[in-house]
Amino acid sequence: MPTVCRPYVVCTFDKQGALNLSERLSCRYRRMSSFSVLRIRNAHLEALGRSRKDFFAKRAADHLARYFPHLPELVDRSLLLARVQRSIQKAAGYGFSSQRDLIRWLNVDAALGEDFAGDLRYPWARRILESPLRPSDKANRLSRTALAVIQDLARDGTNEADSSDMPSFDPPASDGHES
Repeated sequence: MPTVCRPYVVCTFDKQGALNLSERLSCRYRRMSSFSVLRIRNAHLEALGRSRKDFFAKRAADHLARYFPHLPELVDRSLLLARVQRSIQKAAGYGFSSQRDLIRWLNVDAALGEDFAGDLRYPWARRILESPLRPSDKANRLSRTALAVIQDLARDGTNEADSSDMPSFDPPASDGHES
């Protein structure tokens, strides 16, 4: 009867924290050769993370340009990206990390202003952000409340915006890149 060998992968971390993936062959009665397939250092992981964050920031900037054409930062793409990155950092301070929650934060940020969380006109925002809710629940409540406030302002005539022109505060359907 022939010996059956099966490959398997072993994940280990070295002293510097680099991830090592090794492929090994396991045979029924003896262990065969082992060789390193891939080594990912912390610098590689950080670069991959930065690349993903930059890609998301560009997609978020496109979203804002499409749904919030009144933003003054639209005159210069680099200004818009800088605003997106500032907003993402603020949102992270409140525990927001998923792309869906960050898009909701950016929607509220674009509609009410960059400093809406500390704006005295929106005390409800601070209460929601400081509540013990999970970040996704905070993002949901924040976006729904902001939309209701904007629609009320439009109905009262205190804002030039027509509520029918208001974009949905829910992000577009995910393309599977949720973080």
